[in-house]
Amino acid sequence: MTGSSHTTDNKYLDQLEQKTKELQQEIAERKQTEILLNQHLEFIKLISVISSDFINLETAKIDDAINKALELVTRFTSVERGYVFLLTKDEKKLELTHEWCNQDVLAHKGILESINVSDFQDFVDSLKRGEIAKVHTADIPRTPENKSMTDVLDLLTIKSFINLPIIISNKFIGYIGFDATINQTEWSEGTVNTFNLIGEIIGNTLERKRAEEALRESEERLRSTILSLDDLVFVLDKNGVFLDYYQTESKSGLYVPPDMFLGKSYKEIALPPEVEKFYETAFNVVAADGSVQHFDYSIEINGEKKWYSANVSMRKDRLGKFNGTTIVARDITERKQLQERMVRQEKLALLGQLAGGVGHELRNPLGAIKNAVYFLNVALENPEPEVKDTLGLLEKEVDNSERIIRSLLDFARNKPPRRQEVDINQIVRDSLSHLHIPENIRVKNQFAQSLPAIPADADQLGQAFGNIMLNAIQAMPRGGGLIIKSKLASPGLVTVSFADTGIGIAKEDQEKIFEPLITGKAKGIGLGMAITKTLVEGHGGAIQVKSEPGKGSTFTVKLPVFKKDK
Repeated sequence: MTGSSHTTDNKYLDQLEQKTKELQQEIAERKQTEILLNQHLEFIKLISVISSDFINLETAKIDDAINKALELVTRFTSVERGYVFLLTKDEKKLELTHEWCNQDVLAHKGILESINVSDFQDFVDSLKRGEIAKVHTADIPRTPENKSMTDVLDLLTIKSFINLPIIISNKFIGYIGFDATINQTEWSEGTVNTFNLIGEIIGNTLERKRAEEALRESEERLRSTILSLDDLVFVLDKNGVFLDYYQTESKSGLYVPPDMFLGKSYKEIALPPEVEKFYETAFNVVAADGSVQHFDYSIEINGEKKWYSANVSMRKDRLGKFNGTTIVARDITERKQLQERMVRQEKLALLGQLAGGVGHELRNPLGAIKNAVYFLNVALENPEPEVKDTLGLLEKEVDNSERIIRSLLDFARNKPPRRQEVDINQIVRDSLSHLHIPENIRVKNQFAQSLPAIPADADQLGQAFGNIMLNAIQAMPRGGGLIIKSKLASPGLVTVSFADTGIGIAKEDQEKIFEPLITGKAKGIGLGMAITKTLVEGHGGAIQVKSEPGKGSTFTVKLPVFKKDK
């Protein structure tokens, strides 16, 4: 009994011991599972934190976010250094772009900042194939051909390193790496997966950064190119709404301020009807067949007429369909003015020749008529009233004819100005003193004091100012007011304006009044303002008119302070 009982007890104890071992193993396995589960949860949490950091991240903050991600992963996987090498555009080098390491660990920066692809072609090719490099420094043969590599690894105290390729859209762009510098490390599958996921996140972010930077560079090149052309460029969507515009700093050729047209249709900004019609026609043609349309138009900006030459071209979407238009408008005001001046000068030259010939031919018969009137006045004693009136009328008309001939000859001669330093205010006063001012017209002078002297021909400017003031007086048959102002408009420009309260000039006639033989008066041949314009332009100046029927006209003469021959 005793032996049998002892045997039973031993058997029981063996079973109990086996059960205890099994239970301990199960507990250990559960603890290991719990550890792995916790690690997995921590891994998920890490990936979640890093992923959230990169969502909608501004381009300027991407580099800092990558370095922060390297720090989190490095600490999580218990290694000492993390880094990113990216392939250069020419694919000849891999350059260190991001790195984080423990404080007591030497960084790659300053030691290994770039790798020549040709020197490590096999290594790079394997990465391009998607292979992961897991290396223990101790396993690298200490041969002469490996000396450069092992020297760097020793200097950086690398025991083990892992390099994982970053491949975006089937294209190798670089690699992410981690170094163990304290102990040789075996990289577990979970750790490798962690590195891979982080590499994908960083790679996608870097690709977005590259794309955004490339887009910005492209936009900047486009903007620089556009601004260098000295043109106005407008971008409109397929509904004719202004999306953007480009304008050089030296130009101010906008019809209205940007906030009045950006985000609005061209039909909402009150363009002149003819300009709106031009664009609407061009818009419809471009939308229909994609052909570039061209038109010239004029527009008044800040009281000055400006001419533009516009090209309207198609903007396409990703599918190549119509998505709006681009308008490139070039300021051709100077060209138009030059063309008009050349045409006008040709007309003036032809009319001058004709005027000179006619003037000389008419002077002889007029002289004979004038002598005859003088002889009759002397010969006739106490002539009949009708005869006396007729002789007076003949004498008056001869004087009028001689005045017209003088105008014709002045027009024909068109002499260059004989310049000297003159006081512009005094020239206006002298010209005004030679005119007969009706009692029902009030003249008010508003001269700026201390105006600089200008290089000019006093007689020619006096004649020009006299013509303008005479026109103003004749435009106020029922009386009114004439205000004459002078001022220094800019350091190099003096202006004199003549504002009357007369009958005014219709808008369609304002450009014609400076043409020869164009007049709105019952008497006159229309040379006064043509001569005035010629004299002013001969001084390198310009003359402008603003007028409204029934409210009067303002003629403004602009003259340079310094000599500026045309």
